[in-house]
Amino acid sequence: MPALAAQLPFKQNFAIPAQGSLGYIKDGQKTFRQSLRPLRAGVTAIPAVRVPYFDPQTKKYGVAISAPLPIKVTEAQKVTAFDADFSGDIQLKNEIEENPEGIRHNNMSMDILTSEKTNNFWLLTLIIPPLAFALFYLLTARQRLLLNDPAKAGSHFAFKKFKAAITNAETKSNIKKLENVLRIYFSTKLNISAEAHTGTELQQLLQEKLSRADLEQISNIYTAFDTQRYSTKSSDTDIAQLQQQISLFIQTINKKISHV
Repeated sequence: MPALAAQLPFKQNFAIPAQGSLGYIKDGQKTFRQSLRPLRAGVTAIPAVRVPYFDPQTKKYGVAISAPLPIKVTEAQKVTAFDADFSGDIQLKNEIEENPEGIRHNNMSMDILTSEKTNNFWLLTLIIPPLAFALFYLLTARQRLLLNDPAKAGSHFAFKKFKAAITNAETKSNIKKLENVLRIYFSTKLNISAEAHTGTELQQLLQEKLSRADLEQISNIYTAFDTQRYSTKSSDTDIAQLQQQISLFIQTINKKISHV
């Protein structure tokens, strides 16, 4: 298909779509279809189409020229969808004029504004299942950990159980209860015996994780247990102070010994 938009007689008188015809073959001939839009009423003919070609028999180039086709063009009464098919710098005579008022100028009534209700139920069917699974996964995390690795589960929840037990009223007045709370914490946290371990054993086990001051604190606490247990002058005030000291100390070192 020749590029008609590049031929001056067509370019001056017609608007031509940018997309050309690919053509079709029938009975040994190839046919092309081309839409043209006259730019004004004064156009009286479709110009001759020039098609350059090469003749392999004579080994020469030539130009095939069709005969002009007379047409009659009248003034357009309205813009049609045909005008939307064109692109480029060609300005058609029957273009829509811009209205500075916009379509709002036509109707000022609020009655023309309607809200469109959409059904978003299908979105819920996509969102709810993964959310439900995520919630179930979080709620059952502790149970799965207990089944798969009881020792790790005990270490993970040791501090939570310790905080609940250390605030019990009995631990502030009963030295044996207080010592038992601390021993159970270290037992579940480090997977060691609750009754059999000593302060010295804890220091040796945690010496790579804790500072010298923390290790001395362990020794002081376990020494205080022995002193309070065998002292004849033991008082509730001393036990309450020891309980507060232990509570603050465990809060300080809990994260340090999480991976022992």
